[in-house]
Amino acid sequence: MDFSLLLDQMSDITTKYIANKQNVSEIGFNIFTIVSDLYYRENFHSDIIQFFLDPDGEHGEKHLFLNLFLGLLPNVDKCNYKDATVKKEVDASYKGKKGRIDILIKDDTTRKAIIIENKIHDANNMSNQIPRYYYSLKSKGYDVEAIVYIPLDKFKNPYEGWENSDEKIKNLITIIPAYDYDSFNLVDNWIIPCCKANVASQEVKYVLQQYSKLIKFLYTDAMDTKALEDFYSVLRKENNMEIAVCINELCNQLPNYIMNKIYSKYQKKCAPFDEVAKEELKSRFIIDFYNAKIGDQTFNLAIERGDNITDKEYFWVYLHNVSEAKMKNTREFLKGLSFINDFKDLEPGSYSLVLTRFSILEEQKLCLFIDNLLTELKALNISYK
Repeated sequence: MDFSLLLDQMSDITTKYIANKQNVSEIGFNIFTIVSDLYYRENFHSDIIQFFLDPDGEHGEKHLFLNLFLGLLPNVDKCNYKDATVKKEVDASYKGKKGRIDILIKDDTTRKAIIIENKIHDANNMSNQIPRYYYSLKSKGYDVEAIVYIPLDKFKNPYEGWENSDEKIKNLITIIPAYDYDSFNLVDNWIIPCCKANVASQEVKYVLQQYSKLIKFLYTDAMDTKALEDFYSVLRKENNMEIAVCINELCNQLPNYIMNKIYSKYQKKCAPFDEVAKEELKSRFIIDFYNAKIGDQTFNLAIERGDNITDKEYFWVYLHNVSEAKMKNTREFLKGLSFINDFKDLEPGSYSLVLTRFSILEEQKLCLFIDNLLTELKALNISYK
């Protein structure tokens, strides 16, 4: 069974999925999700964006938000939009075909215009949609300086549905995804700067912050869905489903396999501890080292595995002082040993110490640590005799 082929096919999917999980955005309290479910609709986002872009909007900041947006567009001069109006759902019928521009920025003094096509809800591109909008405005005497295409993520193609290749129009398009972790996007490059600007109204700033959180939440949710769709697509090829199930089973068996390897390694080589035992259950696996007598103190050592194999702190190592009388502070008693600083107190002045350091891929590093610990404890034991 060839695992490598499936893993190669999954590489890009898993990379994006991991990045999404690392940057997951919980929406928490959000005014938009409380008052309505309209945020799942295309027009909702056009309403919000148009409101903030409009110099005459009730936000009261005049050209502030519009100018920040225009600054994102190459070859656009803000001076051409001093008398700009910003409207939504603007008629753009052309040669008998109906159409509406989601948001139109235009200046009737300079006759300059900018088309904004909102695809945050991932609506399909209509046939020749953007070229039709362009020619509709041209026929009305406007010079279209830019076409802004706003999908939820950077993967949507604005050129789908074009009947011909008009390079002049294509060169006007600026794609601004609503959000992305590591590239140019509407949230980081426009909404957040709007929040940081000298905005007079705290309510306006709050709405901007809430809207940015909403977009991040929608993006995270969409990326999870896309990852599942891509994963399912890969599974349908040849015998990939069988291989994936096998990999899952092997991953589930891996933790106990490693713990049994560690147990076998130290079962008969555990001095200065008297013995090593294991407790292997479905939900937990512990390896116990018993009764290392150092001077008048007695210590036990335990290695326990975690629940999530992707956790960087998967193997937990405990050192317990189990002396029956005159129990001393473990850290003070062992302070001369090199490994002691790697341990943390379970609580201040504790007689038990815990180290949480090793991932599931660090078996060798864990064993080297245990080897050094045993060697130093043996040497200390001899020094007390």
